[in-house]
Amino acid sequence: MITFSANALNAPSAWSWDFDGGTIPETSTDASPQVTLKSGSYTGTVIASNAAGASAPFEFSFDASPISPMNFSTISIAGTPHMQPNVFILDGRATIIYSLRPSTNGAVMFRRARDPIPGFAWDEHTISTKTFIPSKVILYEDRVAFIGTPRSSLNPPNMVRLIYALTDVPTSATDWREIGTPVDQEWISNRIDARVGAAAGRFAFCATEDDAIWFAQSTVMWPLSELDFTLITIPLTNGLEQVPDTVEIDGRPNIFYGDTAGTGGYFIKRATTPYPTQATDFITYPIMTDEFNSTTYNFALAVAPNGVPVAAFTGQSVGVGEYIKLRVSVATSTHPLGTADWTTHAVGPAYGFTTACTTTLAFTSDSIPLVTLMTRDADAPFALSAATALADRAAPTDPSHWVLVNAGEFVGDSDLAISGAFLPNDTPLIAWGQGGDGGGLVENPVLLGVGDRPW
Repeated sequence: MITFSANALNAPSAWSWDFDGGTIPETSTDASPQVTLKSGSYTGTVIASNAAGASAPFEFSFDASPISPMNFSTISIAGTPHMQPNVFILDGRATIIYSLRPSTNGAVMFRRARDPIPGFAWDEHTISTKTFIPSKVILYEDRVAFIGTPRSSLNPPNMVRLIYALTDVPTSATDWREIGTPVDQEWISNRIDARVGAAAGRFAFCATEDDAIWFAQSTVMWPLSELDFTLITIPLTNGLEQVPDTVEIDGRPNIFYGDTAGTGGYFIKRATTPYPTQATDFITYPIMTDEFNSTTYNFALAVAPNGVPVAAFTGQSVGVGEYIKLRVSVATSTHPLGTADWTTHAVGPAYGFTTACTTTLAFTSDSIPLVTLMTRDADAPFALSAATALADRAAPTDPSHWVLVNAGEFVGDSDLAISGAFLPNDTPLIAWGQGGDGGGLVENPVLLGVGDRPW
């Protein structure tokens, strides 16, 4: 991003800037406009005016140098074996929710940095002593909330739980409420990994089995039990890959998922009402056709601060080889209805390993996206890699609009999880660590990478 200004005589009261193509925005009437652009050479003109009239156009040229990759300093947050760290910002401070591995004691933990730029000083407390995997932490009415996914017989009953804070900044276990939901793991043949969202002032989340999506939405703002939910079973003609995500778009719940059968693809099931009660209340719209093979490894959908939905997909490209590819789709409107309303492009070449464990999205205050992904070598399961892609603009549409950063190579005995966030000054954070119990062969700590500059 570049800030322009002009020195002019006679106290101009209005400005007209026109930048050569490839910039966002291409024109501006600000006195000192900020312009986002990819590397290259550009020309532009500026006109100043006041009550007496306008100046002649002043032409200028400039070069934009490529943005260098960002360095991340790594902090060990928790040394005990753990699972699924989720990093987010709570009241201006970096915060991480994660669970201890069942081989330790399975508790769900909360840590919040004491300083604006996180270091080694953190406040910590236990949220729950049960064996849950915290999935996709969100801020709901300024309070922290997440779905707790049970791990088989380790945590009877097997009901998927909703956990939410009772205060804006929780400081102890008594500041949390844990309730049951209508989704019971015993109903479903696959392991559940539910992701919570919010839509129309209600909690909403999805769980899956092979041929259906289970959509649950609370009937009140702050549910107290599983009786405060509506549960809808949405049949799928084809197979489902990975966990669907629930995101609010235009005041309605939207279910984002990948379909693995046939040619496959990525879709949104958009509710026709803020509070759907049956499967026919959802209409299916495609985002993109499947560029990957029959296994869609992971994906994420999020809405940027400017209201534009962005989706990220990782998988192995059909006929291109065995390495992981990353694709990003950016909506061209705030309520996309089909493939014509999305632009899709590749990000980077291939990511050196063969399995994508986790893919997440985060945004700067001015809607520039960050994609984080963790990959694992299927032939050497102890080799893992954390990668980060940072865009240089709010609506990237081309591979050249991204800067790729390899956060590091790691050793682990199971799938590792990764998540990203931005501090209030837009410094990026990346948290990663163990994704599953993994038999205890390697014990990885929770790690936090802090970018070396605001983005």
